[in-house]
Amino acid sequence: MQRREKMLTECNEAIARREALQCKLRDHDLVVSKGLSGLHKRLQNINGEIHRRQESLAKATAAGAHDRVQALQQQLQQLHSDQATYQAKYDSLSAAVSEGQDLFYQQNIGNELRNIDDRMDTLVEAVKYLDTQIGATQQELQELQGEGDRLDAEIAALGKGPATPPALDSAEHSKSHGSAPQTGAGAGSGGPGAGEGPPSPPSPPSDARRPLPGGEGSGRVDMQQIVSKYRQTILELKEREAQQEDGLARLRVARQEDRDLIAKMGRTIQAMETNHQRQLERARQENAELIHCVLGESQ
Repeated sequence: MQRREKMLTECNEAIARREALQCKLRDHDLVVSKGLSGLHKRLQNINGEIHRRQESLAKATAAGAHDRVQALQQQLQQLHSDQATYQAKYDSLSAAVSEGQDLFYQQNIGNELRNIDDRMDTLVEAVKYLDTQIGATQQELQELQGEGDRLDAEIAALGKGPATPPALDSAEHSKSHGSAPQTGAGAGSGGPGAGEGPPSPPSPPSDARRPLPGGEGSGRVDMQQIVSKYRQTILELKEREAQQEDGLARLRVARQEDRDLIAKMGRTIQAMETNHQRQLERARQENAELIHCVLGESQ
């Protein structure tokens, strides 16, 4: 019983650790999503501003407004500097997230899942052992109940024995037919057998009237106590088994939630990386077009 109690305690502690780990994963996911999404939005704004400045530069160049062209070129230079700065921040955070995701999954979640798997295997074996224990206890209880029924039959048979000793029954039978039992004093003046001596003393009570050791029915009382004790043990075993089954179910649900959350984080990071690559390619293409346009006009 102490061993099963300890296993249940460990099971509850594992569930608590798993819930704490889930909270950390959610917080991590929230921070990463907000950070990357903020940088991504900032880069989009910068790219849009660069595109508008490029259009203005082309128009100013075509119109021959040299002052306007110089101002736009300075603005574009500053925008490209900002773009490089925020792009570096985005790349750094994305790389840190990817590395942190790998380490977090491999070192923490992987180890935790393996530990939970081992505990679940142990709990399954413990449940099987409990089933065997309950079956053996039930069989022993049936045997004890059969023994109790047998004792009931024996006690009932003992209670149906003769109420008086056999010698007393014979004396009462003779008295009922008008002849008294002969004694040494009444046989001196007549009747055959007057000199045969005193009659034999009455026989002791038979075993049917002997009280049972420890009082009448004490054996049955002890048996009832044993049967009641085993019934209580079976109820406790069933209750422990139900608690362990509930713990197993909670562990399975928590394990599936962890896997779903890990898969969600992986998909989110993959989508962010794909979007980042697209934005980077688009920015490089726009920069190349702008450089080509500026070089062509300068020539």
